[in-house]
Amino acid sequence: MTNLTHETQARLQSINQFLEDIYGRRYGLNGRPRPSLAKLSDECGISRERVRQLEKDALKRLRHPARRRRLESIALETAKEILGEPGSGGCN
Repeated sequence: MTNLTHETQARLQSINQFLEDIYGRRYGLNGRPRPSLAKLSDECGISRERVRQLEKDALKRLRHPARRRRLESIALETAKEILGEPGSGGCN
């Protein structure tokens, strides 16, 4: 599991368990394949529109400045690890 995935999951835990489950399953953060919107709504017993609403709410919360800064930092670190770039962040 990448640092970004781990950090995203940690931030989602601060939202609430149901939203964490919906968002995690919808975007494959739990290591399982991403289900379709229809399949996820059927499994959760809610409409596809409600799944969309919950996704929108979770994204809004993740975009909160304090959460966003931490996720951006982890994303940058992860990109550097993947690309093998030095930690300076400058152009080579």
